Amino acid sequence: MTIKKLKDIKCLDDLKEFIKNIYKQDYKDLYIPAIINSGNFTVENGEDFYLKLVLAHQKMEISKTWLKSNMVFGIKDPDFERVDSFYEVLTENVITHRKVKGNTLYQLNPNIVGDEIVEYEYDNNTFVNAYYNEEYSNIKGKPVLIQKNDKDVYVYKNVFKNYLNEIDSNIYPKYRLVAEFEYRTHNNIFDSIESKVYKFEDSIFDVSCFNGQMQIIGSVNIGILSTVENKSEIRNIKVISLDDRKVRKHNPNNYDDDTNAGFVLFHKDVLKIIKKNYYIYDLTMYDKTNIENKYLIDILQDKVVFWEGEYNKLPNSFKDEIDKFNFGSDNESGIISPGMMAWQLEVDWNFHLKLYPEQQLAFIVKSKFFNAAIENGISFFIPDNINDFKDFILRIENITGTHLERFNQSHNDVKNLVKIRDNKMEELNIKEIELLFRKYCFQLSRVIDNEFFK
Repeated sequence: MTIKKLKDIKCLDDLKEFIKNIYKQDYKDLYIPAIINSGNFTVENGEDFYLKLVLAHQKMEISKTWLKSNMVFGIKDPDFERVDSFYEVLTENVITHRKVKGNTLYQLNPNIVGDEIVEYEYDNNTFVNAYYNEEYSNIKGKPVLIQKNDKDVYVYKNVFKNYLNEIDSNIYPKYRLVAEFEYRTHNNIFDSIESKVYKFEDSIFDVSCFNGQMQIIGSVNIGILSTVENKSEIRNIKVISLDDRKVRKHNPNNYDDDTNAGFVLFHKDVLKIIKKNYYIYDLTMYDKTNIENKYLIDILQDKVVFWEGEYNKLPNSFKDEIDKFNFGSDNESGIISPGMMAWQLEVDWNFHLKLYPEQQLAFIVKSKFFNAAIENGISFFIPDNINDFKDFILRIENITGTHLERFNQSHNDVKNLVKIRDNKMEELNIKEIELLFRKYCFQLSRVIDNEFFK
């Protein structure tokens, strides 16, 4: 596609606009071209176009082509007697090479890699498997590099956000993007042009014409493209202020609820999404893909509640899913459980005594069997049906070694629990399941507490 469009160019101004338009058309995209490799040129025929992206300091004049040699990076000692020797010091290739186990891979230049970028195991033979994440949660984020059209490499725009700052601002450093390219063809696309260097305010071209062939090497200023908007913005949700219980706007910069604390309320339907992604243990939920990501959560009888600070820490993709379940009104009642109240507001070291029965059991299991519980996929939701209840009992028995046979076998509740575990219970409604589940959790907590903590 790039080669075909080049055939319509009639002058250097057109060529300059062609290069700039490559980035204008990708203005709203998450990724922009870092390397374009198009066409095939031989001694006899054909044509090709190669483009690479570099970061160059804004105060540095574009007075030579290819400010930085292809794919190189690292420390370079400038010649202090020559001003132009600082070009390579003040310029960085966006893409460089890395040799890994016999393969040469594309990578983001290590000199511009920030803390937001994390590398994972290599899973291809084209580029380093790196991801960009600027969220609070330790999630994988966006791929730093992607491939298009087999040969072209695109880079995630946010990797530049710490470098592309307005020249008049007080934010540093002040770099810009420059596209450097080479175009070779056996067809002289210009009507008449001399072999020489053509210098403009925002670009430079080195043209060579010989034996009907033409080669153009150039550098074109792309400027400081806008990076991707950070989604830590005000979201369209209702927040209940702790101070006066009034609805207020979302504060995306609140991560600790130390001042102007608030609650974000959700209908219980949100639990379907939470169950898919998180384990629940007492007043905390753990990311199934990375249990280091954990957040306070309060599951009440008719709602699910997050502190605003905890909500803000959630991955943006997860918030996008659950926001539609948000609700709230002034003077909303019943928005914090006794356990959460004791833990977070009363600073009660014995807050676990005020937890609901399933939360108390979760608190004990987390203290003694957490790793085993996670490996067994145990989560402390009230079961939706008998099958989920049976599965919970079997998993709990497996990690604690405390079986139903330890309880009074003549008690009706124990009989029903055994029937559920042994798949002999016909049916119970949701209220009966909830009541029996909480009785089971309460009694099991007492047994485990006596055995392991006394």
